[in-house]
Amino acid sequence: HDVGDHVLKTLGAYLKQTFRGEDVVARWGGEEFVVGRYDASKRMAIQRLGAFLETFSQHVFTGANNAKGTPPSFQVSFSGGVAAYPADGNDVQTLYRSADKALYRAKAGGRHQILPVEKAEG
Repeated sequence: HDVGDHVLKTLGAYLKQTFRGEDVVARWGGEEFVVGRYDASKRMAIQRLGAFLETFSQHVFTGANNAKGTPPSFQVSFSGGVAAYPADGNDVQTLYRSADKALYRAKAGGRHQILPVEKAEG
């Protein structure tokens, strides 16, 4: 749990450093984060999050010591779903549900990707 918490804290810190001060970056719960961007198209958000994904997935973490006394190193990835106001929802809950459907499609499609809401999902 400690290593997982460290990964999540690092992800949150990277998100806050990467996005603008006027953007909303928050941990939604568990292992989910929300990034709310103002004046950004869905296409721009996908590109920005995709670039962030590539950068973050290169970060090397160190785990607990193994049987030989050396800490293993590892890298992590994530998937994301992007929804845009008002096309994909008119309130936070609807936008979240739309983005969540896109997220699960990204996970089912092999992970390590950012996908937009499809028209049928919105």
